Order: sequence, then C-alpha cells, then structure tokens
Amino acid sequence: KKAILLLHGWPGSIWEFNKFIPLMQNQTTLDEYGIVCPSLPGYGFSGAPNIEGYNTVAMAGTMKRLMEKLGYESYVVQGGDWGSMVAQSMA
Repeated sequence: KKAILLLHGWPGSIWEFNKFIPLMQNQTTLDEYGIVCPSLPGYGFSGAPNIEGYNTVAMAGTMKRLMEKLGYESYVVQGGDWGSMVAQSMA
C-alpha cells in the first residue's frame, strides 16, 4: 500500500490542494497510490496541540504515526512552506 502525503504551508490549509487532488485522482499511473492530506496540528482546520515545545519534529512524528495507522508501508511526502520543514524532519 503506497501513498502521497501532502502537507500544506502557513498560513494555509488543506484547501491549497483542492484543485491538485482531482488532477492526481484522474491519473491512471497513480491509481495504486492513496492521497493523504491532513491539516497540520494548530493550522487550518485543526486545533492547536496543548503540548509545550510541539514543533516541526513533533509534527513529523505525528504524521509518521498517522501514516502507520492508515496502513501505509511506503509513501512520498510533499510539503509547501511550513509543511516542507515537517517533511524534512520525516526523512
């Protein structure tokens, strides 16, 4: 099971991908990939974490656990702006 994890920037939200996701879904070469587009904790449509020192490294850990819980064994990550820092911490 493979996926593409899309991480938005700041100030932003998952809305940044509203035109991109349908384009990806229509690509026959991407049929085997799931598309995961979470709202980063504390941004967009999610509440702020109440953990002191919750930074990009902590967010990266949260995103890794999310992907594990969703059952993805391998995935690629795309991050814009703030999302790119989270993506880099996931590498």
